[in-house]
Amino acid sequence: MKYSMIYPQSNIVKDIAQLPPHITFEEYQRLKEAILKYYSKWTKHRQKIIDRDILLITYLWETGGRIGDILQIRYNMFREGCLYLYNKKRKKTVVITFSNTSQLIVKTLEYMKKYKIEDFDRLFPFTIQHAWGRIKRYADGINFPEVIKVWKNGNQVNSTLHPHLFRHGMAIHLVNQGVAIPIITARLGHANPYITMAFYLKVTPEVQYNAIKDVNFG
Repeated sequence: MKYSMIYPQSNIVKDIAQLPPHITFEEYQRLKEAILKYYSKWTKHRQKIIDRDILLITYLWETGGRIGDILQIRYNMFREGCLYLYNKKRKKTVVITFSNTSQLIVKTLEYMKKYKIEDFDRLFPFTIQHAWGRIKRYADGINFPEVIKVWKNGNQVNSTLHPHLFRHGMAIHLVNQGVAIPIITARLGHANPYITMAFYLKVTPEVQYNAIKDVNFG
């Protein structure tokens, strides 16, 4: 089988300059810390807001879901350790699984118990505009937009923070960890793996190593 039949795009191997704007794992951690910093003087009176907004950030990063879909999450959408997230754009349900180190389900249960949230209640009962306004507020508090760099014409420029940066960041993080493209396609709810490859595949030495480190060459 010819290589071009498997990877029809001529630019399938991308360098960093071709990747979409995205949040890195380190920047995601900084945003969670920014929430604690923002409410440091009023922690006792704002604990629910702190817990909720950190949970929201975590859902955006770990699931790679669109913010509109994330805001519809209720606990009854979890079954057997998986999140059945409805993808409005594709009009289908995407099954999200979690790694052994993920604490998202545990943290969700703790949050619900602490604040008496029922299984059929939305975890984040507000609009997209309100949710994103809150996240941008935290980012502004630590000058976060300055650390998000986008490549244009060979130069790095600042990018405005927006919801899809989490989605792009999670996908690129999974690629760098050696996760197979079809798995990332399923998680994002893309129509086919070629869409995922066209956006995110960047074969660096790190990607190659993570992909073949456990292969037995005999």
